Amino acid sequence: MAYTNQTSNYSISPYIVTGPLPGPFHTIQAAIDQAVTDGVTTTIAVRPGTYNENLTLHSGIDIQGAASDTIIVGTHVLPTSGSIVISNCILQSATDIFNSSAAGTTNILLSSCTFNITSGAVFNLDNWLGDLTIDNAQELSASNYIIFNSTGAALSITNSSIGAGTTGIAVSGVTTIFNSRIFGPFLARGSAVVNIDAGSVIDGPISILNDTILNIYNSRVVSSTSPCITADSTGLVTLENVVLDSSATNVIAGTGQIELGSVTYNDVSVIAGTITYANASLFGASNVNVENILFLNGSAGSSGQVLTSNGVAAPTWAPATGGGGMTWHGSVGEALVANNGYVVVGNIAGGFTLPAAPALGDTFTVASWAGYGANNSWVIYADANHTIEVGSNTAATSIASTVAGDVITLTCVYSASPQYSFLATSVIGNITVTP
Repeated sequence: MAYTNQTSNYSISPYIVTGPLPGPFHTIQAAIDQAVTDGVTTTIAVRPGTYNENLTLHSGIDIQGAASDTIIVGTHVLPTSGSIVISNCILQSATDIFNSSAAGTTNILLSSCTFNITSGAVFNLDNWLGDLTIDNAQELSASNYIIFNSTGAALSITNSSIGAGTTGIAVSGVTTIFNSRIFGPFLARGSAVVNIDAGSVIDGPISILNDTILNIYNSRVVSSTSPCITADSTGLVTLENVVLDSSATNVIAGTGQIELGSVTYNDVSVIAGTITYANASLFGASNVNVENILFLNGSAGSSGQVLTSNGVAAPTWAPATGGGGMTWHGSVGEALVANNGYVVVGNIAGGFTLPAAPALGDTFTVASWAGYGANNSWVIYADANHTIEVGSNTAATSIASTVAGDVITLTCVYSASPQYSFLATSVIGNITVTP
């Protein structure tokens, strides 16, 4: 029988849990079981205290604690349908708060709760299909990856600051992050649609796979030495009024498609050349630095080419004409690209190869510098169809520097397949020529 009196009456419910104090129920489970027996939908009112219970929950029977004074320790069993609300509690566990492999459809709301997890998740529900909502939640955990789900459960996180550790959130359904801060890597996969808005902060890298669509508005992504976003999805990434903060080589990586509007870069601003741009969307991006841009014509240009257009037609790639000089790179050895210069970096020997079929006039410069060390040097290899002329000497195998500080410039002076000849048009130092 439910218990009420003048000193222990909860106006919201006759099912009151008082712990060791006098009252109708001393455990939360006892109150839940009585409500099930009574066949009612109700709210279990839990007085301050620590309750070590692995609860078996039931649809329509909600739990309301006394904020930070009500601590529930355990991993809890969910019903597979219906709805549950848990509010004003500290939910504590050494592992997961909820763990189930069932394809449940129960809608779960956690309101004004604090999580304290040693190593696990709030929702470890890989096959779950119901809606999962977290509102006004806080974090005390050592490691909380919030959710693991791969079957399309919808997730909503509002007005919260949650997540801890390095495992990261994993979603696959419609996901809304509103005015919240999420700590740890963020993975979206399957046919997820992720919306991040209203001053939210994702404090970890975002990765999207499969058909995921990612929309970020009025928010920030912080990702240390990893790209802020790795887009390997066929879905569109839209960024509007977004701050990206990363020191990685590329602030956005992957092979997907993005649309930018008013994006600010706090550190690195390089976007990988494998990214495609929707609607020529570089307009509105602040301080952007993009490699090998794919524009409306959908193709990538080659080194030494520029985009040209006559009128309103989509631009096309064409060889650059006039001006510009060489583009210089620090390198430890690679395939030489026309009209580029290379400085060997480090106390090493850099090995370079000439292009198989250069065009007439293609020029290459390779240099070493004593400041990188006494062993700093280079060698340029020729293949069976190449000859390299350095003064009166002709190399069919290779040419090499002898000391740090040697510099050479080669120009293709004969280009008629299958034979190609290169002439040293500038030499500094003493070059070794191997016939």
